Amino acid sequence: MQWSDLVANQLHDLKNQLGVLMQQIDSTQAEDRIPLQKSSRLIHDDLNSLLILFRMDENSFKLDRMDLPLCDVPEEAAARHEPLLESSAIKLQLECDPDAYGFYDRPLLVSVIAHGVLNAINARAKTIRLQAKLEGQGCCFCVDDDGVGLNADTEQSERIPGAGVGLLLGKEVVAAHKRGEQQGELTLQPSEALGGTQLRLWIP
Repeated sequence: MQWSDLVANQLHDLKNQLGVLMQQIDSTQAEDRIPLQKSSRLIHDDLNSLLILFRMDENSFKLDRMDLPLCDVPEEAAARHEPLLESSAIKLQLECDPDAYGFYDRPLLVSVIAHGVLNAINARAKTIRLQAKLEGQGCCFCVDDDGVGLNADTEQSERIPGAGVGLLLGKEVVAAHKRGEQQGELTLQPSEALGGTQLRLWIP
């Protein structure tokens, strides 16, 4: 077995083991479970992002674009963190047209949006809004929150409470979504709607 295969397999195993631990934490009624929920999900998302980035770097990850409902992305991303959203009493707003379709890689976009939701939770948001809509000659996915916002030094860069590997994955994912001369875009900017931060993905 090559070293790259060993690393990929180990990351995959760690991610799966942590997933089991997350389920156990979610099922408890302990009052102090929220910090454990946040920490375990952050590690799980980082491992997942690292695994995808590693495979991209090794050219062993192929983009699998399909014509799918736009609502699939925010709905699945929200479902990943539903136990934490409920225990943290965070209001989730979902805005999407059930009849709107886009041509995209569902697992990749769900991973990026789910990480955006987790960053919003870590930024002490009380309200998170997920949007999916057709825009121009492509589709747009947004995560808005009312948590800790951006200042002039962090705008268009990294979220203060650790965007890290999730932001890097997002940039790689949108860059991989191309159509002709058009390429996907990712922006991190102040949220006009909720006053915190907006993560915005647009793909052709």
